[in-house]
Amino acid sequence: MTHHALYRKPYLPDSYFPIIIRRVRYAVQGPICDSHWHEQIEILYFVEADAVVECNFNDIKVKSRDIIYINSNELHRIYNPGGKALEYYCIAFDPSLIQSSFFDSINSKYIVPIENNQILFKNRISDDPTVSRYISEMIWEAETNEEGYEIAVKAYVYLLLVCLLRSHKKAVLSKKGSRIRSNNLDCLNKVIVYIEEHYNERLTVNQLARYAGMSTSNLHLLFKKASGKTITDYINQVRIQNADRLLRNSDMNISEIATAVGVDDSNYFTKLFKKYKKIAPSQIRKAEGTGA
Repeated sequence: MTHHALYRKPYLPDSYFPIIIRRVRYAVQGPICDSHWHEQIEILYFVEADAVVECNFNDIKVKSRDIIYINSNELHRIYNPGGKALEYYCIAFDPSLIQSSFFDSINSKYIVPIENNQILFKNRISDDPTVSRYISEMIWEAETNEEGYEIAVKAYVYLLLVCLLRSHKKAVLSKKGSRIRSNNLDCLNKVIVYIEEHYNERLTVNQLARYAGMSTSNLHLLFKKASGKTITDYINQVRIQNADRLLRNSDMNISEIATAVGVDDSNYFTKLFKKYKKIAPSQIRKAEGTGA
């Protein structure tokens, strides 16, 4: 993936030990982080959960003790739909952490394929006591910071990967398949960025296909396969999400907001809003105490 508008690299303070383990507490409704991707592998361990994690457009509702594995170069975001208190640990590490100093059979058979997205793991891991135990031990080592904790953390990363390889593989791709996936993700990324930057304009699938350099039918299939949604659905979701923000944080009336997000007909805007938010825009405006 070469388009960097959604690229966000986690801050790993020690390049010689490229892993960070941090606790996150959040009790505000809305996004915790916007859609982004990075080469680093990320694991989210939810202690107290009322959250949704979106991986490659697929919403995953998480509960307490759920584990979310985010593959390298996987588009993802986290949001709190209800505004209830949640707590989770974020473990992010660079693939260089698990590479050997010399190229051996472990590197060639497992580490490089994981790094190159030839081996992909399932995003949601529930009710696996062994995986949970290794993550808990990893967190304990990082928080106590006793002598040799780096060795222990790295050991648990390897043990965790063994469990994932044995029980939680999602796909094993050939080099060609991995290249195709990477190219497809690059095209999707390009289209997503364009939609998010131009949602307030008139957008058509033909226009987006030309921008991505592919046929309309191929873009339709690629988007549907990756997200389970149509492109039109995604455009509408982006528009309604921005409309929700304006309803809560601006003095614009509903007709002005509809136009601002690219919907010229205010009645149609209300219909779309109800479809995606399950509530009328006037109800949100009333709850926020601002006139319609």
